[in-house]
Amino acid sequence: MKKMMFIRPPFKGMGRYVPPHLGIATLYNYLHDKFDWIEFSFVDALADALDEEQIIKAINCSRPDIIAITIKTMQARQAKEIIEKVKGIYNPLVICGGNHVSVSPQEFVRCGADYAVVGEGEEAIEKIILYEFCNSEEPLDECINICTKNSVERNIFEPKVCINGSNIPAPDWSIFDLSKYNENIHLNKSRPALPVMASRGCPFKCDFCSTHLTWTTKVRYRNPIDVFNEIKNNQIKWGISDYHFYDDNLLINPEWVDQFTELIISTGLNVNWICLSRPEIILKHKELLPKMKKAGCKGFELGFETDDDGLYLTMNKKNVKSTFRKAYEYLCGVDFEMIEFLVMSFYVGETLQSLYRTNEVLRQYKKQKALFVSSRYFATPFKGTPYYNIAMESGIDLYPGDEYRYAVFLNYMPKSFLESEMKDYTISARGLRLQFDFFGIENLMYSNAIERIMQHVPLEQFAQLFNDLSSEGKKVADLCSHIHSLVPDIDVLPVYEYVGRLIEFCASSGIMKKQIIGECLNEDSSL
Repeated sequence: MKKMMFIRPPFKGMGRYVPPHLGIATLYNYLHDKFDWIEFSFVDALADALDEEQIIKAINCSRPDIIAITIKTMQARQAKEIIEKVKGIYNPLVICGGNHVSVSPQEFVRCGADYAVVGEGEEAIEKIILYEFCNSEEPLDECINICTKNSVERNIFEPKVCINGSNIPAPDWSIFDLSKYNENIHLNKSRPALPVMASRGCPFKCDFCSTHLTWTTKVRYRNPIDVFNEIKNNQIKWGISDYHFYDDNLLINPEWVDQFTELIISTGLNVNWICLSRPEIILKHKELLPKMKKAGCKGFELGFETDDDGLYLTMNKKNVKSTFRKAYEYLCGVDFEMIEFLVMSFYVGETLQSLYRTNEVLRQYKKQKALFVSSRYFATPFKGTPYYNIAMESGIDLYPGDEYRYAVFLNYMPKSFLESEMKDYTISARGLRLQFDFFGIENLMYSNAIERIMQHVPLEQFAQLFNDLSSEGKKVADLCSHIHSLVPDIDVLPVYEYVGRLIEFCASSGIMKKQIIGECLNEDSSL
């Protein structure tokens, strides 16, 4: 009997949100059906709040023959440390996969991993196990989607679509202790949910997104009956009735949605679910929305990003803000309970003006009757995306490593924002103090340095400095320089993070005001 251990390495920034790992559950289902001579286990640093040393200790105690590590960019350093130290203790077979591995497989093989999988992992890991333990003669060194020790100097690896939609396995959650997780669908965060994926792939290639680098642009849908049965069986087995679809665009295939919702309605299955889609696709297939609602769909997540059409062009997003407005109004008209706007701040080209305007428009959306949720993220340059190269040329990378390369951290500052004029904008010192004391700011990269900055530049002084420089027609860069002069022993990067986070906090909480109100929203932006 061989032993195989799945590992989710530690990383920062999730707070109290602990979702189960859909990819590991799916791999487990695929592999344990094929290899009954392997005993599987799972160590989840996120669920059990483990650091690298604790992960290494757990591995050493169990001594699995195979270690499969899933790696996102913010886990890259931690994963490499785990691989290097475990390989110093004994010599298990180490297989790496995940988003970051898909764009940079060589770095993990060079640090000691035996294999790095690009793209989906089911058939690739199966081939590796067959080769290593079952005398398969398939030459893995020639696989375009598997980096080996012999092919590590090859420059190009790419994902390979190995599994068509009808063969994509359902996740098997029996390897998880689901009581440790709190996935939800936003309406009631105390009620547990499970993630589900009906498809893989996205035809869109937004410059900031790495999805197509893992799943490709070929969209493959599972059979509607298989997804229905997955949800039904999970409800019976785990007592969970809420489901969060992780598909990039569930409504791209309207026939699939029609068949899936018909199964739920005709059988009377009582479930609640939410999904992600694009506004133009929602409007194109709006006739399906009442049926989706009847089948338990509670709402939508929309990649709103910004209210600036120019930034949409920069992102290669192929959206316009007027389409969001129409889609939102239509969703409200169908009485969906929840609509979430995903907002991306500090993209290349972002200015103080565009940031302020986006937040003002979001406040207008909130006045509608649906439960409105806005989740704010920071434009993070991920390796392998077109945005990465553009960003490195057009701004400042605020942190040299990968640990904070995650969208809840302000890890990048566009020069366009630093060059923004502050004229006509003011911040209420009292409002900033009250809002900050009540809500605070989480997920700071340079928390210790920023604490020292705030000792020299308290919030009230920050607001006064902002207002004084605004009245002089100065730029955000001038504000950063002035604050840096007050704490010269601290590097400028924490100052950029401090200024950027406070300005975004003021804009999003409504304590930043524009003196000429008529310029905040023009006729095109009103709702």
